[in-house]
Amino acid sequence: MGLQASKKKILHTLILIAVIAIALFVIWFILGYLYCTFMLDACSDHFLNPFDSAVDTFNEAYSAQYLLVTSQRVEFEKDMTLTRELIIHKTNVGIVGQQLCLSLGDFSGNSEFQGTTQMITYKGNNSREAKFSALCAPGKELLSQIGEVGQYPEIKKEWVSDCECVTDPALQEQVCCLVALRAPR
Repeated sequence: MGLQASKKKILHTLILIAVIAIALFVIWFILGYLYCTFMLDACSDHFLNPFDSAVDTFNEAYSAQYLLVTSQRVEFEKDMTLTRELIIHKTNVGIVGQQLCLSLGDFSGNSEFQGTTQMITYKGNNSREAKFSALCAPGKELLSQIGEVGQYPEIKKEWVSDCECVTDPALQEQVCCLVALRAPR
């Protein structure tokens, strides 16, 4: 019986080691998942879709007016176009086109991007990383929030200089939102 008892003890030890190994793997997997979920930049060889990211960033900024919201990194592919009408349609927050202003932001003067306050198109041959920053406030107050003397000096006043909700006195009382391209620092 002594031999059979030691075989049982060895079997119990092996089972215990297997259970501990499985538990450690499950804990490692869950911690990795949580880390990547809440710290996306640390796990990204995966980039967000620019359209979805612009919509999400705009929605968050619209819900938290006066707060600058910046997205995770996105990846633009050749001839990818983003329009304010598509963002407004997808978000359905009840604003009109003139209340949303798109800007090339940090990519102003970069020949790979073309844009107006209504549309941004990527024309580069290789994919390009970027981020979005969005800020919403009444049109008459948006300029005081940005630039060298504003709360958000990294957002340049020239990024909104052509925005209808900033320049048109009839729109300045309404919410005005800027969605600007940012370098992926």
